[in-house]
Amino acid sequence: MSWLTNFVRPKLRALIKKSDSPNNLWIKCNSCGQMVYHKDLFETMNVCPNCDHHMKMTARQRIEWILDEGTIKELNVPEINIDPLKFRDSKRYLDRLKDAKSKTNSQDAIIMASGQIGGNSAMVVALDFNFMGGSMGSAVGEGFLEATKEAVNLNIPLVIFTSSGGARMQEGIFSLMQLPKTVVGVNKLKEKNIPYIVVLTDPTT
Repeated sequence: MSWLTNFVRPKLRALIKKSDSPNNLWIKCNSCGQMVYHKDLFETMNVCPNCDHHMKMTARQRIEWILDEGTIKELNVPEINIDPLKFRDSKRYLDRLKDAKSKTNSQDAIIMASGQIGGNSAMVVALDFNFMGGSMGSAVGEGFLEATKEAVNLNIPLVIFTSSGGARMQEGIFSLMQLPKTVVGVNKLKEKNIPYIVVLTDPTT
């Protein structure tokens, strides 16, 4: 019994811990079913090296991969009243936000950053489906508007990667009110003849 306790069990725990470490992660391709070493997948930008299937990316991965290394300057997500309706279903809206922030390490479903793409300055916005389905609430609407203003001030193109389930139901009418803000932002870019590029990604409704 002491042999099992003192030698075998610690060895098993060490092996389990080792297999869970970042350097030993294998990811299964949803298309061909092959296991891909996570470092190989990173080098191919989440494209399966066996079947060329494009796996999903996080918003932060898109920002880091499209902008040149060392040029990324992330914008802060605007601080606003995030629960105007005091919404609750099976869980409080504030608790859902807390869980989403912990899961994604982001303040909301939007990430905005300026930087360079191949040496050319640009503003990049990415929506994160992992944050409450990439839904648009007040913070997302304000964040997009801030990104367009910054692009206009710097006179640089704006690229947005959409990955969204639409309006955030927990904010009700306040969520729908964000749509006019996006129109205002896009029109400002149009007035200054600044390129505005929209990249639809999976999943987007």
